[in-house]
Amino acid sequence: METENNKTIELKLSQSEFSDAMVCNDQNLIHKVQMNQILEIVDAQFQKAKNYTPSTTPEDRKIVHNTISIFANRGAGKTTFLLSALKRIRDNYKKNVVCLRPLDPSIIDCKQHPFINIIAAIHQTVEESIKEDPWKKPSVDKDCLEEYKSIYKKLLKGLPFIDGIGNENIYQNWDDELFISMQGMERAEASNNLIDYFHAYVHKALKLLQAVCFVISFDDIDTNFQKGYELLEVIRKYLTTEQIICILTGDLELYGKLVRKASWKCFDSTFLNKERTYAKRSEDEFSTMINHLENQYLLKILKPENRIQLHTINEVIEQDESTIYIYFSDDQKEKWTLDDCYKALLKSLNFPTNNQRVLTSVLLFLKSLSLRSQIRLLYLIKKHISSETDSNEDLSYDKNRKRELKLKKENSIVTEMANIFWNDINQKATNAKKLITLDPFYTVEMQTFQLRNHLLAGGSNFMPSTNDETLNKALLTIGALYNVQAEKYSFLIFDFWLRLCYVQYATETFVDGHTDQSIRDFIKFACLNDYDDLTKCMGLGQAYCQREYRKYSNITDKTMAGTMIVDYLPLLQTKDDSIYTTLLLEGTQNEMQNETTFVSVYKLFAAIRDILFHIETNNITIDNISPDQLDNKNQLDNTKLILSKLMQYRSYIEPNNKPNQANMYVRQMEEDLKVSYGDFYENKTIDKLVEDVLEWRSKYQTMLKTQNISAQLLQRIFTRSYFTMVNIDRNKHYTNVGEKINAYIIGFLNAVLVENAIENNCTAVNLNTSHDIDRIFKNNIASLNQEENNKLNQLKLYQWIISCPLLIKFINPFIKKIINEGNIDTNWELYKYSAVTNNLKVKEKKAQELNDSLKTIEQALRWLEKTLSPSNASSTEKSTQNFIGIYLTENHEKEIIYLDKNMETIELQKNKLDLIQERGKLFINKYQIDEEIKNSRSRKQKTASFIRDDYNKYENDLSFYNYLCSIEIKESKVLNYDPNIDQDSL
Repeated sequence: METENNKTIELKLSQSEFSDAMVCNDQNLIHKVQMNQILEIVDAQFQKAKNYTPSTTPEDRKIVHNTISIFANRGAGKTTFLLSALKRIRDNYKKNVVCLRPLDPSIIDCKQHPFINIIAAIHQTVEESIKEDPWKKPSVDKDCLEEYKSIYKKLLKGLPFIDGIGNENIYQNWDDELFISMQGMERAEASNNLIDYFHAYVHKALKLLQAVCFVISFDDIDTNFQKGYELLEVIRKYLTTEQIICILTGDLELYGKLVRKASWKCFDSTFLNKERTYAKRSEDEFSTMINHLENQYLLKILKPENRIQLHTINEVIEQDESTIYIYFSDDQKEKWTLDDCYKALLKSLNFPTNNQRVLTSVLLFLKSLSLRSQIRLLYLIKKHISSETDSNEDLSYDKNRKRELKLKKENSIVTEMANIFWNDINQKATNAKKLITLDPFYTVEMQTFQLRNHLLAGGSNFMPSTNDETLNKALLTIGALYNVQAEKYSFLIFDFWLRLCYVQYATETFVDGHTDQSIRDFIKFACLNDYDDLTKCMGLGQAYCQREYRKYSNITDKTMAGTMIVDYLPLLQTKDDSIYTTLLLEGTQNEMQNETTFVSVYKLFAAIRDILFHIETNNITIDNISPDQLDNKNQLDNTKLILSKLMQYRSYIEPNNKPNQANMYVRQMEEDLKVSYGDFYENKTIDKLVEDVLEWRSKYQTMLKTQNISAQLLQRIFTRSYFTMVNIDRNKHYTNVGEKINAYIIGFLNAVLVENAIENNCTAVNLNTSHDIDRIFKNNIASLNQEENNKLNQLKLYQWIISCPLLIKFINPFIKKIINEGNIDTNWELYKYSAVTNNLKVKEKKAQELNDSLKTIEQALRWLEKTLSPSNASSTEKSTQNFIGIYLTENHEKEIIYLDKNMETIELQKNKLDLIQERGKLFINKYQIDEEIKNSRSRKQKTASFIRDDYNKYENDLSFYNYLCSIEIKESKVLNYDPNIDQDSL
């Protein structure tokens, strides 16, 4: 039974450089289980060697293939394991076993045959033994020495016949009869008996050395393709005596490639072509033959029962049930486990260490890395250990730990980690130097990396979750570099959402599918890979999406979740808060110059990003905007100007059918809106807004003291937000901008709350994203408020986001009160009453429009009756009076009818029938709306009187929200599919 000591591994980094090959003692040996395995195999072969009897005739010769193979990936510690095993073999068997120096093919000269090296190593060992001080060494058996020298000469005579040794044409001097008879035939005989001579040579050498067997080891012969197969052949042909224990290390997959390469050489191209052409052989036949040769060859010389697979660190911990403790200094009293070390590293890199699912996944990846990589990471940790580890403060990860290993938070640790994985990044990146450089536009490089490795379609969380280890190391490092930079720049949060997450979900909505080419075209047209403002990028992105949506055969006015189309551009008033609306608005124009106006939550996110970018890159703070100093006044004025530009409405030209040719023309709607930069600039609302944004930004660093910002967290927030908005779009209840943008932002805030809560191990949240998102959000706030120690206040990212003045402006004031002031139940009732009130206003407006349309149709019908009457037909009066009427269709879209009594009678009759039919539809719609109005008024009346009274007190607070609710949303219309229509022409 194994003792506890056999299960414990201690890595003392202050005493050993574990990344280099070394001999490990029992205390710091990682692969203890595998060491026991190899020693058992060696002992079994040693016992056979003790009983070895040399053969007297070639027929009695015994050929054995007992090579011990040690397999593992590069950097897994194979050389260290081999050296440690040889040390134990020497200690266990003393002089009974002669361990030759390990043979490394990488240091063998290109023209030198490996078999020569083996013989030379044995001969050198014998020579050194013979020359030892006779007082320390018993007398050498003279007869044995003579036999040794004799067999050595015979062995050497046979060597020139081996490929790669001696002249290429061994018979070129055989024109001398005496030479042929005396030397040539002697060499030929030696060649025929070379294996016997070698076995006899080994036996005599061991007899002289008074030993039982040799241990001949080869380290990583698979990495040298030029010498690797030659060594395998030497092992197969010559190292077949029981008096040689052969050990080799490497990667079994690479050994297979060595065998396959040599096997394919047997079939030159001329032979293969003739076999295919004339014998009608298929390529699969040769491939199957090579597979079979590879399999049988490796089974023969590398027997499965003698194969030892070195475990990864994670397998050592999980499968071998060992515990690894790390010591960074000689006076360290605490035992830090590998998990402790990596948790500290991840925490210093702002990874979400409180999220158990993410933490487990990343820890598993790190512990599965090669030993060499992990040792380098541990030395990185050793270098950056904080002095806080010596404090008495309880910083434990769990109740069983006294302290938490802490690292200094500084940029150098992440750049040094990037140096460790530089080659991995370089193999997967277009410009690796950019990816290891801290830069405000780092997300552009992240996007390029994702696109190059076909990852944008699958997500942008930069987790090491692919099946490519090199790519995983690059992803982990790039994610860490982003996390550290997001600690400095808050705008990188919104930058990440728009340059990475938004691209993923926007391109998923395209009819042609989510392909790499469609993603590239979208990014290029929208300029999302440029160092530019994102408000423009969102407008161009919307224009590109509209071109793509026109490819759908049965839907018009399709939008991406998070955007909506409005029927008209609302008249903006620059003297009140209505100017905020432009933060949501953008337009697109198709090839017919028809304009579509959008309300987009992504435009709002982009505006927040752009104003934060301006503030942070210019180092503008709330403390240095005093207008008393000229420089500060200029900074304040520039900030106001930037925000004013962000609040302009712009219309973008949709691309033509060639997506690579992006039309960058932007039309400012200043003339239509009667708004100019100066109007915005002089507005006092802008002054207050700038101050609020600066105040909000100043809270960012405070928030980061207890909250890490990571790519993983941000990706989950955006994903939850997006699918919440998808469900909102499916709900036909939202018919106006106010209620829908309120729902969008609530969905986003709820996503921040939920994911932030999960990061902080808060489980009392509803994870649902469908149905009434406002109710879910309200209940989540209430639930977390009731948690012990008020968990809501611990969600620092959520607390910072909900204080954003540009976001909060667009939500219902009663939701804002629920967020900020508590008293949830009362404010929720006020919110519901507000919804009923706004819904009633919308329905009453619709009812009025229907009434007006019905009156117009009645007028038109009376005019038609008069025009079509016999008396009017016989009249000689030629009236050219026209009648123009406006009415609503069943989809409540405004259309114009044009009637002229000079039209043909049959046409007038047809118009009459159409109007009668339209009147019937409007009557039905009016009845439905009247019923809805009746029900809404009933619900409103049933609301508690104190709620109705309180609601009236907030008239000023509700003015902007009610204004937004007055803007109607244009609903998508389904078209009849016509297969004959060219979809690109739609």
